[in-house]
Amino acid sequence: MPIITDIQEMSNRALAKLPEGALWLAIVLLASSGSFGLGYLSGKEAEGGEIVIQTRGVGEVATPTPPKGSALGAAVVGAVSVSTVEEELPPPPAGGGQYVASKTGKSYHLPWCSGAKQIKESNKVYFSSKEEAEAAGYTPAKNCKGI
Repeated sequence: MPIITDIQEMSNRALAKLPEGALWLAIVLLASSGSFGLGYLSGKEAEGGEIVIQTRGVGEVATPTPPKGSALGAAVVGAVSVSTVEEELPPPPAGGGQYVASKTGKSYHLPWCSGAKQIKESNKVYFSSKEEAEAAGYTPAKNCKGI
């Protein structure tokens, strides 16, 4: 098992092999990167918003921001809460079904898709299922993800 002096000697030999100034360059780069990140996060906190980091399909990491001027502010700084995020879908429209189509069109959409939003209320036809829409002669909209 190496002794502390052995570890010091090994690290000194490794540092001696580095080009002159490389260690300082690494320190400056790491310090500036860390400063930029901390500045960005503190700017978000100053805006009064919640800092959210989205990861691919895993969830969200959020840091809650306490009310300004609260005594709790100093105690909460640095606290991180982790929660699993499931995609929230908007509630079904007032007209009824889970799918919407135009009386004059050939495709059906989810109510929150851009194509569905362009249909006039008077021309909208609602269906409770894909099967019902397809039985009426409609096909899924190609630009509406989730169908």
